[in-house]
Amino acid sequence: MNKTITASLAGMVFHIDENGYAVLQQYLENIRARLGNDEDAREIMTDIESRIAELFYERTQDRKESVSANDVNDVIKIMGSPEDYVDIEENDYTEQKTSESTSTARKLYRDEDNKMLGGVCAGLANYFGMEVTWLRIILLVMVMFFGTGIFLYLALWILIPVARTTAEKLEMKGEQVNAKTIKDHLKGFAKEVEKLDSKQNRDRFNRAGKQLFQSISRVLGVISVITASMLLITLVYWLVTKDFFISVTNTGVHGIDMQEFMQITLTPLQQGLITIGLVAFLLGPIIGLYTFGVRVFLKNFKSIKIIAISSTALWIIGSILLTVGGISIARDRSSSHTLKQKYELNSDADIVYIDVAEDRYFSNSYTNTDDYFFELMSLEDDRVVAGWPKVDIRAADGEEFELWVYKTSHGKTQGEAIDNASNTFYPVTIKGNKVIVSPYFMFDLKARYKGQDVNVILKVPNGKQVSLSEGMARVIGSIDNEFEADNKKLVGRTWTMSNNQLTITP
Repeated sequence: MNKTITASLAGMVFHIDENGYAVLQQYLENIRARLGNDEDAREIMTDIESRIAELFYERTQDRKESVSANDVNDVIKIMGSPEDYVDIEENDYTEQKTSESTSTARKLYRDEDNKMLGGVCAGLANYFGMEVTWLRIILLVMVMFFGTGIFLYLALWILIPVARTTAEKLEMKGEQVNAKTIKDHLKGFAKEVEKLDSKQNRDRFNRAGKQLFQSISRVLGVISVITASMLLITLVYWLVTKDFFISVTNTGVHGIDMQEFMQITLTPLQQGLITIGLVAFLLGPIIGLYTFGVRVFLKNFKSIKIIAISSTALWIIGSILLTVGGISIARDRSSSHTLKQKYELNSDADIVYIDVAEDRYFSNSYTNTDDYFFELMSLEDDRVVAGWPKVDIRAADGEEFELWVYKTSHGKTQGEAIDNASNTFYPVTIKGNKVIVSPYFMFDLKARYKGQDVNVILKVPNGKQVSLSEGMARVIGSIDNEFEADNKKLVGRTWTMSNNQLTITP
């Protein structure tokens, strides 16, 4: 039975077969002797021991056994015999390194020796074998265009380990890791450090920095010109057509006639303030962005005070006009009022049938789950048609059915708000115990849209019933019921009011 010896390599503890330990100790002593008085001897030995420790760990982590003599011999074969390498003459270093290096599969590490921030791009460049400058430009474009570049870089910074040891730096570049390559790497790194103070090298770094700056500047210039051009095209398109694709519903994206919408909601003065203000507010930055992009791309950094002053002045004027217009719009809607109107129903009836009239302006297929505000506003001659009234059903306080219509509006004064609510036209037809509500309401264009809204409430006594037609899905709101059913499941059924809640009628 062979004895085992406990040994520490690079901070890792191993149990090594006695014979294997003797071989390993002799191997390391031979390397130290070969290094002699080399000024990098200590650092080289530290990296060699770290690599040996990694190889031992790979071989024993699954077996849970001590390091055998065979393991030691296998590792020595990988690391190379001390007699296989000698000191490299300075003038033959590059040639010998090139001829003897062997490529292996690269591993992904962060390269902090060539970092600008965390070494992520430099590490990826080593892994994929590409120029790091292009990766940095791609990252910059992702930051400028999508904003995801920052989060992606931080995530990679956290997930990718840094290449700290010489072995890891060799693996990062796909080079074989043994005692010879570790020594060569450290010697080569030392020579590169010695050259850093040379004028030729400083000039080379300066040129590289300027090239990187110019590349980034050109990308920024192109991005600025493209962004400014897209904004300008959008602005001109809006001025010519007054149409914007801003309404998104479950049926798709719809173009909105902004000219009609502004006519419905704003007075002529407010329309002028908002239109001119918006153009000036956007045109100023567009001019500045376009000028910046062209000048950066062409590397023309001469001061153009007239353009800077003009674009800034346009932006300030636009901001002032938009602020004045916004204040005017807010003042016109500073007061509100709700007008209540009660309709008489058949007091002897035990059931009320409620239906919705044909929608002559919009569509019978809309439901209250749709985002349809813009689609349900139309200008017909001098009247505005709005298609979003809602019908709700609640428990009555007494023994009779009650039908209430609530008309709400805003105005500059309380009196104006009352007038706007009173002048909102909403037809309701009652025939015996049948109620027909309208899917839209109307108001005069002169009043403008100031939050006009209509809500219908049918109050049902406990013990009595209400029948909802299939078409009521067009206007029905959220109604409390025992199944918490939505509007599509409420319609086409007869319900009974029981304990102040609708229950399905057997």
